Amino acid sequence: MDKSYRDKFAISQSAIKDWEDMSPLKWRDTWINKTRPRPAVGAAASFGSLLDCMVYTPKNLDKRFIVADIQLPSENIRTVVSMVHGRIKELNKNAEKVNSELKKNQKT
Repeated sequence: MDKSYRDKFAISQSAIKDWEDMSPLKWRDTWINKTRPRPAVGAAASFGSLLDCMVYTPKNLDKRFIVADIQLPSENIRTVVSMVHGRIKELNKNAEKVNSELKKNQKT
């Protein structure tokens, strides 16, 4: 029986690029075994996603991206905003856990 396209082993372009920056063990665990989280997405990957959306699904552009005519903030500002965003996400996850437990306790 012939394997389908999705069943065949393939390496993404991102995985190939990561080969230079990761140790072989970390790369294998990330891209082959999938036991480590994928690396954080950088500006190049974001641009690639934007380009992909513009070419293949332009009707989704407004849903997935915000294009603004403003200057990018400094690296320090980006760091602070990223840290605050990460903390808010963490607090939201904790709030969801608390709400879930409260709902379970109310049902019993």
